[in-house]
Amino acid sequence: MPEETMHTPADLAKRLSVSTRTARRLMAATPGVLILGEGERRYYRMPENIFQALVNRKAVKAKHKKGAN
Repeated sequence: MPEETMHTPADLAKRLSVSTRTARRLMAATPGVLILGEGERRYYRMPENIFQALVNRKAVKAKHKKGAN
């Protein structure tokens, strides 16, 4: 079984054009994200399939938001 690519908050922030802090909040609220560590030392890793689904979901919401105005 091939290893799945894991993404960091910086990867998500760059892809969605948001801050790393916002990306961390999104990752913390997304099922299937690996959260390693406790307290202030938390490391987030998002599998490729969840990363793509989140990026696509945000793109669709942005598209609908623009169309509503």
